[in-house]
Amino acid sequence: MAIVTRAASPSSAADPRASRRSRRIACIVAGLGPGGAERVLSTLAGEWAGRGHAVSLVTIADQSSDFFPLPASVDRIGIGMAAASPSWVRAIGANARRLGAIRRTVRAIEPDVVVAFGDQTNVLAILATRRLGVPLVISERSMPGVHRIGALWNALRRAAYPRADRLVVQTEVARAWAARVVSSDRIRVIPNPLGREYLSVSKPLPARENRVIAIGRLGPEKGYDMLLEAFTRVAPQFPDWSLTFFGDGPLREPLEALARSRLGPTRIRFHGITRRPDQELLRSAVFALSSRYEGFPNALLEAMACGCAVVAATCDAGPAEIVADGRTGMLVEPNSIDALAAALARVLGDAALRDRLGRAASLEALGYAPSRIADRWEAVFAEVCR
Repeated sequence: MAIVTRAASPSSAADPRASRRSRRIACIVAGLGPGGAERVLSTLAGEWAGRGHAVSLVTIADQSSDFFPLPASVDRIGIGMAAASPSWVRAIGANARRLGAIRRTVRAIEPDVVVAFGDQTNVLAILATRRLGVPLVISERSMPGVHRIGALWNALRRAAYPRADRLVVQTEVARAWAARVVSSDRIRVIPNPLGREYLSVSKPLPARENRVIAIGRLGPEKGYDMLLEAFTRVAPQFPDWSLTFFGDGPLREPLEALARSRLGPTRIRFHGITRRPDQELLRSAVFALSSRYEGFPNALLEAMACGCAVVAATCDAGPAEIVADGRTGMLVEPNSIDALAAALARVLGDAALRDRLGRAASLEALGYAPSRIADRWEAVFAEVCR
């Protein structure tokens, strides 16, 4: 083990003053690669450490795949047991070893509370901390019931989750799923925080390129095939506009091939993962979210903070709780290329509309400041540590 030292009104938290005693917090997540859950936990860990809590961030992976930086005040622990298993027999043995390593690590930290992020990691944390007498808060980071984790893990989740002290979900839609798994008094809805870099966006906002931007994993859940088709339909009306994707994933090659067959590389571009999405968003006039499902779309919130005019599909969870349709962005019917194309045509053709939506969105996003979201997590810690 290597060690290196509009969601239900995001500001409407319980009074955090009762929870401001210093605590030892052990955070557990699969890894710190370039994902939404990883970004959120990194942000929260830094915020908690800045408030005087002793924070340890534990990953099942080692540190070699870390994408998000952590302040020196956060104790970084990498177990180094993330390798995939070639068979279910070996997977059982590997997970047994992971359970032992997590349990030993938690015992060494001696935390006041353990926080776990992610479905499979939640199950492992519940099993590893049994009878340790440490309060456990778990958090779902995707849209459960839609995001598939396999029959076995789903059964383990349903059996294990009732043993956690609290289950945190990101949206009210996810709360409805959670209420079928654990008692409603143990469920808390806490949206994701913005990264601190998004709080210092300059006003007035800079001049922007005529560019539609999409940021996220190039997987089927993001619906980028629909976005590409929708942009292809409106592109002849707006010859000076382009569509740019930032991210990587299993569908990159098929999407690039589709783009070449439609408009070619000058109008549709793929740039891979960026370490500074804020700078790319500030350069872009429009942000598009075409997802088939989401847990909580961090990129949408970040685009709003950067003053982009956002067009978002109202998939199962997230967008409708973040965006006020017609005021801070445009919401469209999910899984509809026609609806997406119509909304894109409207915002691309109306500079005044883009400016109005972007300015309202940047103000709305301030409600998701890390300090406000951390307050709500501290209130949960106070509940389970009584």
